Amino acid sequence: MKRKTSLLLASVIFFGTLLLAYFIGHAVRSQFERDQGYFLSEIANQFAGKLDQGINARFGEIKTLASLDAIANPKYSLSSKREVLEKLSESFPEFAWIGIADARGQVLVSSRNILLGADVSQRPWFQRGRSQPTLVDVHDAVLLNKVLGGSEKEPLRFIDCAAPVYYDGKFVGVLVGHLSWHWAESISQELMPPSEDQSFRLTIFSKDGKVLIGNKEQTAPDFSKVLSAQGYYIDRSSKVLVGVAKTQGNQQAGFEDLGWIVTVERDTDSAFALAYSLEYKILAGGLLLAMLSAILGLRYKIHQERAQSLSENLNEVKAAEISARRSNEAKSQFMAAMSHEIRTPMHGVLGVTDLLLETPLNADQRRYASLIKSSAESLLAVINDVLDYSKIHTNQIELDSEPFLVSQVIEQTVNLMRPEANLKSLNLHVYDTSPSQLVVIGDPRRLRQVLLNLIGNAIKFTHHGAIDIFVSQEKEDAKYSYYKIQIRDSGIGISEKNQQRIFERFEQVDRSPSRKFGGTGLGLTVSKSIVKLMGGDMGVFSQEGEGSTFWFTVCLRKQEPGVTVSVLTEVAPPIQKLKILAAEDNKVNQLIIRSILEKMGHEIVLVENGREVLDVLAKENFDLILMDCHMPEMDGYLTTQVIRQKAGLKDLPIIAMTASAMVDERDRCFQVGMNDYISKPLNFMTVRDVLKKYGKLAQG
Repeated sequence: MKRKTSLLLASVIFFGTLLLAYFIGHAVRSQFERDQGYFLSEIANQFAGKLDQGINARFGEIKTLASLDAIANPKYSLSSKREVLEKLSESFPEFAWIGIADARGQVLVSSRNILLGADVSQRPWFQRGRSQPTLVDVHDAVLLNKVLGGSEKEPLRFIDCAAPVYYDGKFVGVLVGHLSWHWAESISQELMPPSEDQSFRLTIFSKDGKVLIGNKEQTAPDFSKVLSAQGYYIDRSSKVLVGVAKTQGNQQAGFEDLGWIVTVERDTDSAFALAYSLEYKILAGGLLLAMLSAILGLRYKIHQERAQSLSENLNEVKAAEISARRSNEAKSQFMAAMSHEIRTPMHGVLGVTDLLLETPLNADQRRYASLIKSSAESLLAVINDVLDYSKIHTNQIELDSEPFLVSQVIEQTVNLMRPEANLKSLNLHVYDTSPSQLVVIGDPRRLRQVLLNLIGNAIKFTHHGAIDIFVSQEKEDAKYSYYKIQIRDSGIGISEKNQQRIFERFEQVDRSPSRKFGGTGLGLTVSKSIVKLMGGDMGVFSQEGEGSTFWFTVCLRKQEPGVTVSVLTEVAPPIQKLKILAAEDNKVNQLIIRSILEKMGHEIVLVENGREVLDVLAKENFDLILMDCHMPEMDGYLTTQVIRQKAGLKDLPIIAMTASAMVDERDRCFQVGMNDYISKPLNFMTVRDVLKKYGKLAQG
């Protein structure tokens, strides 16, 4: 009886352990399949985002170009207009063809003189572009296909970006740019992960299921399954894993139905090879464990189950840690890329608008250019809020440590905001009872950012009356000084139920579609996070209809004796004329940099990549280099490393110029040997300050 009981017990242990191993292996494989599906879905989403971004950016270029006098004014010759179009084609090679059709639909001028005189009056882009800026979905252009080298088997496909051209309020024609799908293929090469077996495949569908981009050797995914997929799906019969994402289209153009579907697929044999291997290993291990457990008995089985459970938990913790680390790295890389891609065209818009405002303009043209600049600055403020929130959310924001006077930062900030207050006839008063000559250590730029946000909000929400700023030292000890700053306005006030909600991300008092005041809802969130990094807090006292008082506190370390006020307030003497080498591959940015430096009276030599920098340095001497970080052939990082290895150039000041605003980018600049870092969009004040700082060193 005992023998039968033992055999029965051994059988129960054996089959129970084997069954447990099967379920564990199945769970591991299922989880791995989900992870791989989300991974492909993320790649597809990134690609879709790149498509949206690229199309919207180029669409914006066409709309902006259509409003230029050089395009709309009939007094300008066709050759001068062609020159404008050729420059746009050089700056943005994504446009396969750019042309201007007159009001009757005849092509007047075009890049590379293609289709001159052609009748395009029946083209959808002309019909729709007569009344408003428009996008026309992907199509095959028969004439352009022949002219630009496409074939019937492999036709060139385009997206049409068109905008009406008006002069003195009269419709005079349509400006159109054919955006080639070749640029989308280059994006796929950047985003696709490396794979030795070439198992990743990209397919782009139009909204009606037409394959726009895909490997002609492969069968496209089932479009009906693509439409119903929630992020990804597994086609067991075809043995493929498919990640799915949809583009947002172009909401500004008023064509919400304009969009595409992106799929990234991979053979399940390749995608799940590791999962299958793990499942088989788990089953094999379970079989061995079952046999040992049956032989050694219940005590040994219990001991093994505990050890196995501990090992599995440890592996899960490690896997979760690795996954979290990869996720943070992916977020950082994505934000760095977005920062660069968004701020680069913003640099062009702001810089060229400044140049335009310095030219002779009539009243209407100046008003339109000023509106462009104001809108671009507002968009840049939104971008900066989003980037700051992202850096705070991923713990990437860092505070500088340098000596400064709190009273000096307050005075500079108020002087900066006073013109805006004067426009609304608002009185701006400062009541500062803090020690005016106390030198503290901290980040004056971040403190100024918080003040600008709070004072800007006070001006925005106050229609009449005054804005009072109170500065006081709450307490101090041997090492630290504690400040409290209050901004009181006589504006619209905030109800009690909304006073805590306004500090949450993306929140505003008025969330209705018809709200009067704009904004991202991130300003107060970012400001409060910065204040907390400075050892303080932020809050508000308010009564609806009576005004608000926003307050915040900061803790700042005292400067040791030795740094005086005169050192902090000393004004650097004007620098002499410098010979500057500027490396920048973007034609628009080159125009802006040249204009800024020539207005300062400096001599400038412009090159387009790192190799040209090294060639010029071998022939000429320079006082300073302005180095773009992202250039073709040889980027700014590698170029700087090569320069620092050359005798006689180790002390040559090199200033980085980049559209990225991430901490990692700045740290990398310093690691390769650059002296300083300025973010795009550049402006006169930023460039002047950095030249003052390093021009004296260069001449010395």
